[in-house]
Amino acid sequence: NKITPYAAGKGVYRFIVKPGTDVAVNIDGYVQYEEEPFIFSNNNAALTLTEGSFKHYKVTVDGISDQVTTRDLKVGDYYYSDGSIYPYGDQTGEHDLKNPMVEGCIGVIYQVADHTYTQGDNEGIAVVGVNGTEWIHGNVVALNSVGGTTKWGANTLSDESNNYTSTVDSKINLALITDMRGYELSNDDYFKNQEAVADALGYQVNTPSGSSGWYLPSAGQLTTLFVELGEYNINLENTSFIGDGNSQTEKTNAYNRIKGYLEKVDGTMDSDYDGRWWTVTETGSSGNYQAYTLTFKGSGNKTGLLTRPKNNGNSNYSNVRPVLSF
Repeated sequence: NKITPYAAGKGVYRFIVKPGTDVAVNIDGYVQYEEEPFIFSNNNAALTLTEGSFKHYKVTVDGISDQVTTRDLKVGDYYYSDGSIYPYGDQTGEHDLKNPMVEGCIGVIYQVADHTYTQGDNEGIAVVGVNGTEWIHGNVVALNSVGGTTKWGANTLSDESNNYTSTVDSKINLALITDMRGYELSNDDYFKNQEAVADALGYQVNTPSGSSGWYLPSAGQLTTLFVELGEYNINLENTSFIGDGNSQTEKTNAYNRIKGYLEKVDGTMDSDYDGRWWTVTETGSSGNYQAYTLTFKGSGNKTGLLTRPKNNGNSNYSNVRPVLSF
């Protein structure tokens, strides 16, 4: 009988012997680096495995070409703690695994280029990454949130430049959804001491040295996540993404796409009904300062950007879903 091992990591394959069973197997396979596969075998020498033991075989390949096959980054690629990305290389034929590795995966890439929003005669650019840094290649959303729900922080306002109304002239506020300063604001002296921001910055999942590390996203960054990863066709001529009940089917479809990406590598969306992710973006006036959330409502109803009081009662607490840039 032929035994197909399961992929336990990049280049690592395992199979498990049923307890109480002795089995003898031959090892053979191939590695597809180039057009011609590299075939390996233990030359039909029986490998005996007994209960309570294991054997480890390392396959070394010599003479592989140093020519690199490249592909563009794509929304929906998976990002790993060592900085690697899946899929990678040539995706034709059997050059790669059919499913992403769970081990080591820390997030899903949701933006790989600047996104242009057009509203009538106006345009807004949702830039990818962090301006003025080397992290301008992509943005990644974490697979899970930080613990349970939490308040945002103090009922104060940091800076008027971060105080946005949700609408302008009965349309979604273009400036709101193109402010991509999640990293900059999260690391500001005022913000980094607020509960939600501190939770994002301290997220206990290792990140590559060549990345920004985790931070709390802006309303613009979570909007772009919903638009890019969820393939949501946002209407900028009305307020349908500011938490109203329009476009329910489209919102539900976008939600399920994002959920599918996360669950494929054991990630979660927190809640299928009334889940909320805090942003670093603020709104309001003295005594009633709030922060924006990306809210997910059951069946798409009122999914979108909704504000919540920063520190007013458990019913307004929301999840912290960190992002990073690379």
